[in-house]
Amino acid sequence: MENQTIGRGHEYNLAWKKAEKAALRRYQATHWLECFIGPLVISSQPFEREFVSCLRSVFVLCNLINKVQPGSVPKVVEIHTPSQSTMWDSQPLPAYQYFENIQNFLVAAEELKLPAFEGSIFERDNIEAGSSTKVVDCILELKAYHEWKQMTGGVGCYKPLRMDLSSKSRVLMVVKVPKKLIK
Repeated sequence: MENQTIGRGHEYNLAWKKAEKAALRRYQATHWLECFIGPLVISSQPFEREFVSCLRSVFVLCNLINKVQPGSVPKVVEIHTPSQSTMWDSQPLPAYQYFENIQNFLVAAEELKLPAFEGSIFERDNIEAGSSTKVVDCILELKAYHEWKQMTGGVGCYKPLRMDLSSKSRVLMVVKVPKKLIK
């Protein structure tokens, strides 16, 4: 009986640490999004549902990837409402426009070799605990790619080491290409 109690306590601690790490990574992604593209009108430490809801139209993600890599998403479908910035969750795009945005974003993300995620994550009834992890991984990998471009001027080959993207330390491998090979 005592061993079962200890086992449950250990499982609880692991679950708590995992949830804490996920919340920290959502915070990091939210902070970078707001610094890079402007206010998201959500709390700085959003719950998973709030985080996913603000990205639901994929408009934010499409604009983000276009700022990092201009022209990645050639057409971004917007929500046209008077108070668009405060109505993330209540004004979803019509299905065909949503699918156009998500398809365009996922194609651009694949071209940049960013971590993939299922587009269905943004469907209203599909938000489960831990479901935003891959979206957060994608955003933070895009952040790392942007930082690499800033550091190297985009010269060389960006190769992230795909270890555990949720680990505390991130390691980037930068391969320098001799100038004579670039021409």
